[in-house]
Amino acid sequence: MDVALRAINETIRSVPSGKAEIGALYPKEYFGDIEEFAREIADLNRHMRPLVEVSGDVGSPILVSLETGTFEVFLTVGTATGAILATIVWRLLRTWKQIEEIRKLRAETRKIDAEASELLEKRAQRQREEAVERINKEIMGQCDESIDVTRRNELAILVRQSIGYVDARIQLNVLFEVAPSEMPPRQTPTGEREAKETRLIRERGAAMWEIQASMERRLLVAENDKEVVPLNDGT
Repeated sequence: MDVALRAINETIRSVPSGKAEIGALYPKEYFGDIEEFAREIADLNRHMRPLVEVSGDVGSPILVSLETGTFEVFLTVGTATGAILATIVWRLLRTWKQIEEIRKLRAETRKIDAEASELLEKRAQRQREEAVERINKEIMGQCDESIDVTRRNELAILVRQSIGYVDARIQLNVLFEVAPSEMPPRQTPTGEREAKETRLIRERGAAMWEIQASMERRLLVAENDKEVVPLNDGT
């Protein structure tokens, strides 16, 4: 994992001012063929679009780099969208660290007390679901003021699905990064907002890497479990 993290972290690209770069690195065994990778890219785009809209932009992220040999995807978005995704990933990773501890305890308890072990698993599931709802509420609280109430309600559903998508990918060892531009922000009211978003991306982006590097295994299932049961992303 450390090698994979360094591979992404050391990739140097010029990110335009007012923009952020989103990176997703998939495990090599994740796809059976290039068509599966293509479908995943389409899913990634579909789940990024609501986050773009909530931030006040429109359309899809811009594809910057696509590596089919190593299954890496890099996209460019506005700083507001980058800050939203950094918040989602950061909060989900923090939740997963807590759940990992619960499931370690569950694995130790299973042979002694099956009922207590089952209660711990239910607690872990509930903690995941509650975290997604909290994150969704936080993101929708940042919804652009120009979006009307009807569309906000629709976006609340779509954003929750996007959070579920990211959650499911984290479980399957997909690594995420969000990096802001190194160029100085413009000296305008918009530039001031972008500067604030850039600071947030840097702070939460660094925290994301620290958590991802410290987690030995993010396929967070109890020992002897044979499959992941991802949080339903609504798709």
